[in-house]
Amino acid sequence: MGITRQQEEELLRRLARGRLIARARCGLYLIPPRLPVGGSWSPDEVLALNTLIEDRGGRYQICGPNAFNRYGFDDQIPTRVYAYNDRISGERTIGSISLTLIKVPSHYFNGRFIPLPEENFRSDAERGRPGRHRRDRMAVGPLNPMIHFLENVMMAGGLLQIVALARGRSA
Repeated sequence: MGITRQQEEELLRRLARGRLIARARCGLYLIPPRLPVGGSWSPDEVLALNTLIEDRGGRYQICGPNAFNRYGFDDQIPTRVYAYNDRISGERTIGSISLTLIKVPSHYFNGRFIPLPEENFRSDAERGRPGRHRRDRMAVGPLNPMIHFLENVMMAGGLLQIVALARGRSA
């Protein structure tokens, strides 16, 4: 196109600020196949998380409130995505998607698969999210989120805290 690197960076920055594309990290942007009506776009949580982790060559597993919702144990839809991974730690925002990434050792992902019934993997439409009808392809692999959630809570405060969390109040 005949533009300098500085012009390219400014163009990408303006497109991201205008919500026409989404910045995953410095130099990595997500671009929609076509702009939606209204002109504002943000990736869904699956695309945002897959892009960020695959770019680093890592693996991840959803955890916490997201795991409970995805497996059908809870109807509340979290506003953040919580994920164990073996590359990145901290909070990130990609478009309108807020991520909390918890870095764990790679051996956490070498466990056994614990199969769950198909009905636990509901589509967005089945979960009451209008306008999104595909089934999610978020990793649900060998790291069992229920087991690790309970392990983390037990290390942090024991069985009374688990019971209080299950009842929806703090210990």
